[in-house]
Amino acid sequence: MESRRFTCPRCGNETSHHAARCSNPDCRAELGFCSFCRDVTTTSLVAARSAIQRRLYRCDKCGEQVVHCSRNLVGGNCNGLARAGKVRDHLLCDDCADALGANLKQIGGGIAGVALSLILGGLFRRKQGG
Repeated sequence: MESRRFTCPRCGNETSHHAARCSNPDCRAELGFCSFCRDVTTTSLVAARSAIQRRLYRCDKCGEQVVHCSRNLVGGNCNGLARAGKVRDHLLCDDCADALGANLKQIGGGIAGVALSLILGGLFRRKQGG
């Protein structure tokens, strides 16, 4: 299966979905991966906001309002753009949220398996002792 190819919207240079900057030395545009259009894009600042809120940007490809993924802000390596909401912004971009959900599902399955074996083990012990 052939993977999707992404290009810099400014110069057309082929780039990675995870690239934070265009690799073309004449361009070097800041790039992000939009959670709305699921494409590599550049952004335009909409509002600087307060000191405790992330800056609000507009995706230059689809026009939706986005914020930088919180994982990137705490030292993670993410170029994702999370969805900005009318009431509250999403904390994570769709890629990080999907990865977190998959990890939690694995952990939850492991915890559920251990809990089930403890419950069943307890039931069998009680029946044998009584």
